[in-house]
Amino acid sequence: MAFETSFFDLAKKSFAFWFGGIWLFCGAPFLIIGIYVGIDTMRQQARFRDEAQVAQGMVLTKSIRSSKDSKTYWVGYRFSAPDGTVVKAEAKVSGDLWDRLVEREPLQVTYLPSDPWGHRIEGVGPDWMLPVIFTVLGLVFVPLGGGIFLKGVRGILRELRLQVEGTMAEATVVEVGPANVSFNGVPQWRIRYRYQDHRGRTRTGESDLMAPEEAQEWKVDDKGVARFDTRAPKKSIWIGRAS
Repeated sequence: MAFETSFFDLAKKSFAFWFGGIWLFCGAPFLIIGIYVGIDTMRQQARFRDEAQVAQGMVLTKSIRSSKDSKTYWVGYRFSAPDGTVVKAEAKVSGDLWDRLVEREPLQVTYLPSDPWGHRIEGVGPDWMLPVIFTVLGLVFVPLGGGIFLKGVRGILRELRLQVEGTMAEATVVEVGPANVSFNGVPQWRIRYRYQDHRGRTRTGESDLMAPEEAQEWKVDDKGVARFDTRAPKKSIWIGRAS
């Protein structure tokens, strides 16, 4: 096996780099959206507290929407702002409020004078579900994915360093087998090996992920080459056959 010569070459074979990177990439938008919507909801709350006015609206429609596992209750309504703006809208409400409201009868609406479309009907508060769900998902995916991703980056940088600075040692293959990881539908394999460090201690290591046909060129007890770090002898990379 020849040396890999670039960060990208090694990254292509790093499960931690790709797995962690995907989780990080997917989690970051959830976290950003969750925080943004949460802050916007808090600002809206503050505006309602300081600026909101009350108007009397009218219930236009009532409906129940059923899905496989649940029912949701909706009311359609309208109200007029002092500047003449007529707002028609629909809102999801609780079952109790839905029971109390009657079509063609009044309901209370709280609205922002500068933006009548920013309003709430009685008994309906701000919707915190979206920001909470998105923020929680982000707080799960970003730290977990980021930690795995950084572990992959550190491993790649360590391998690049050991390719240049590592001490060579004879390595004996102790196991060749699947790594329980697939890339593009191709199962990946690893070679596990042992070697002696500069103090004569026996150490073990494992190769990067590799295609099955590449790994199967090696058998148990075959001799290859590894490079290890004299400052941390348990850290090593599999080189394969000396070039």
